[in-house]
Amino acid sequence: MRDLLERSFKTALQATDPAVRVEARVRALEPPPTAVLAVGKAAGPMLAGLEDAG
Repeated sequence: MRDLLERSFKTALQATDPAVRVEARVRALEPPPTAVLAVGKAAGPMLAGLEDAG
């Protein structure tokens, strides 16, 4: 999820039109769909385990 937000902001910063920049930034801040949240909650413990192991 963090990667997605970083890519969205990088894309927004690369845009030359201020309106496009603002729209991309707003889209990046919108809450994700519930299906994505459910997957994130399910993957959370697995990702935490990977970080501890690494």
